[in-house]
Amino acid sequence: MLSPSSYGHKGPFTPKSHSPLSQSPRVQPQRADIPLDTQLSLQIPSTSPDEDQLPPAGPIPMAPVLKGYLVGQLANVIKFGVWWVGFSPLILAIFDGNSVLIGCARVAFNVSLLFLSPIAGGIAERANIKKILNWTSLGKGLIYSILLPAVWYCLDSGISWSSSHTMHIVFIILFLVLIMLDGAIVAFSNVADIDSGGANLVAGQYGVEIDDNIRNHLNSMHIMFFDGSMVLFSPILAVITLIFAKHLNDEHADLSEQSSILTIMGGMAIIFFLTTILSLYFYNSRMTHPTQSPPEWHVTWAEFTDLMASIKDGARITWGNKRIRWRVFFFALETALEDAMISLIVAEYSMQILSDRDDNLQYAYGNLWANCIVAAGKVGGVIASIGMQRCFTISDTNSAAPFKPLFWFAFFGGLCSLIIPVSLELRVYAHLDIDEDTIKTITTAMLFVGVFLFFLFSTVSKIGFATLMQSMAAEVEASGRVFGFVSSFVTAIDAAVVMSFSALFSALDLRYALWITCGFICLHGFVELVLGPSLVLKHGD
Repeated sequence: MLSPSSYGHKGPFTPKSHSPLSQSPRVQPQRADIPLDTQLSLQIPSTSPDEDQLPPAGPIPMAPVLKGYLVGQLANVIKFGVWWVGFSPLILAIFDGNSVLIGCARVAFNVSLLFLSPIAGGIAERANIKKILNWTSLGKGLIYSILLPAVWYCLDSGISWSSSHTMHIVFIILFLVLIMLDGAIVAFSNVADIDSGGANLVAGQYGVEIDDNIRNHLNSMHIMFFDGSMVLFSPILAVITLIFAKHLNDEHADLSEQSSILTIMGGMAIIFFLTTILSLYFYNSRMTHPTQSPPEWHVTWAEFTDLMASIKDGARITWGNKRIRWRVFFFALETALEDAMISLIVAEYSMQILSDRDDNLQYAYGNLWANCIVAAGKVGGVIASIGMQRCFTISDTNSAAPFKPLFWFAFFGGLCSLIIPVSLELRVYAHLDIDEDTIKTITTAMLFVGVFLFFLFSTVSKIGFATLMQSMAAEVEASGRVFGFVSSFVTAIDAAVVMSFSALFSALDLRYALWITCGFICLHGFVELVLGPSLVLKHGD
């Protein structure tokens, strides 16, 4: 997930002078005329010497359409947070601990993103943003609420009839197809999300103004709820999952072998159903009467060739700008390494070490441990989000000074990841003359602290760098095209990193896999600290 900027970006299919967004008048931010319940607080200093253009003292009001869009997005990130933490434990449960399937699923997911994100980016500037939000939210909800559970039940569960090897192979294929379909849906939802350009597209189509401070506020709220869903919803769901898994295992002998899968998958399905309904409600009740609705895009050969030209233009704009190019490169690695931290490092540690069992409840317990560890990490993320929302201000959008400390935060986040393999060394390999239970308690606490600090520091840099990248896209006035292409590059790197890491965890002992992966995370933070400021910040600041 990414994020572009706002004013007057041009559609890829129309001449500059005929772009509907470029013709829209510059709408002044609504202030006193907006009810208090639609105002979101963000204290910022003035960025303009013109007193008539100064924002009012105190909270900056947010237009009702942006508030409805924000609430719909917050419901959406709740289900994405649950998916992000619970998907790897679900895969390990379904495929009996085979970590290679985590990498295969991520590759399938990212292949769709890789090929469709540029197309989605080009279409985004011509499409109705509310339709994109509606259809992508509905599609993702259907996959995890209905289609995936149904396919597993019919082909691989063995509950109603015996499952054969052939049926298992068919299930793997259909599973990966569903994940590819999910990736295709996310390719289009990405350009409509807050951190992927959606705020800019909504502002353009509904005639409201947006600037770096509002973007920073939206990014902070978006990440805070994303992290908050992992702090609150995911652990609670994991506890409920374990309770029901124990009940199935103890009271229903015919379902005991599948108790972990049934409860993990069932809990995820319920969350997806409820949050999808909530998102659809707010998108359709608050986002009404766009002032600059773009024309519908019809698939003709001429339109298609224009679309391909827009993709090429997005690549040219991105890679022709040194600052954007290197920020995208670092962002791709940041995204992939955080993804690997949750989907592989935490999941494998939880299943292999913390869930010290060999029965039907192994994956339910492992799922609970993984959710609790990620929750601890995301507490750090929430603290960082709140701090950024209250303390990170941009008094001069042309200055690099506010962004310089972010590279140190990125470095400290990578350094703290090394606590994870150190905890395993002390727990399993050090042979210390200390009581075994004491060692387990200390090393488990070290694991929680390491993940907490990793997310605390990395979230600070992630929010600030997201604002920086959006501001860069605003300068080139091609948000949809730029971020459509950026999505492709980021997802390609993410697929390569996660697939490589999953192969390491499958081929090597957990001890060595952790040292290699966490060492790479630390190395990335060091390189970004040393080279990042000169590559992505404006010179002379």
